[in-house]
Amino acid sequence: MGLIPRLCIIAAVMIVVGAIAIWVAVHFGFLSLPMALGAWAVCVISSLFAHVLGEYPKHPDLFAARLAGSMAARTGPPFLAVILVKAIPSLTFKSGFVFLIVLFYLVGLLVDVKLQVGRLKSSE
Repeated sequence: MGLIPRLCIIAAVMIVVGAIAIWVAVHFGFLSLPMALGAWAVCVISSLFAHVLGEYPKHPDLFAARLAGSMAARTGPPFLAVILVKAIPSLTFKSGFVFLIVLFYLVGLLVDVKLQVGRLKSSE
């Protein structure tokens, strides 16, 4: 499976999980809609970008660079978003924002790992 179909799978799963989690968070008053959408957008963008960085450059000697770039892209933006939200004293629902960041981060990570393990099994 090529890069574009894998990115589409990651995006589709994140959209479905995001729609459900955002609806629950907003419906039950855990978080406002703009903050929930912000948490979702940060994690979707970082997950997609991390997957791309994990693919390129293709040279085998640059495996460590791919791994480091992917890890930085996956963890950096959500971490910065949490720090920014925690630093603004006027915002409410901070724990709900952190919960959604963690949820979306883990979903993106699980989908990416599942796709990568599937690629390893198919190459054997």
